[in-house]
Amino acid sequence: MTLRVLDTTENPSLAARLAALLEHVDCHELPEPASLTWNRSFAVLEMQPHHAEPVALTTELLRWAESLTGPVVELVPVVDRKAHLSVAGLTGAGIPVRLYTRPPAWLTARHQGPLDAEERVSLSLSVLRSWAVAESGVIH
Repeated sequence: MTLRVLDTTENPSLAARLAALLEHVDCHELPEPASLTWNRSFAVLEMQPHHAEPVALTTELLRWAESLTGPVVELVPVVDRKAHLSVAGLTGAGIPVRLYTRPPAWLTARHQGPLDAEERVSLSLSVLRSWAVAESGVIH
């Protein structure tokens, strides 16, 4: 399957973005997200992963991150000393996407200082890989 490349200077419609997202999901055989929001202000499709179970969730986040151009993995502070684990990047068609979910408690605890200071914490893809290995015992 060949991905259509959208000219992002023309600000493609929601329908065009969704079509490109579906094509990306099909092309990379990714699990469909559980929820999808279009943030018109930032022109990004925000999604929550389909899986909640730790092994499936880490595998899903890693697969999504590896399918995106320029993936950025971060812990993002939210209210009440909590955080989101965010994976963001561009699909092959140039559509910005962001998946987010609750991180494991050990990951939040490891970075609690910066999160308490309301700072984002950048993580490498190797953190997702090591988390996936720790959870499943399988190297991805």
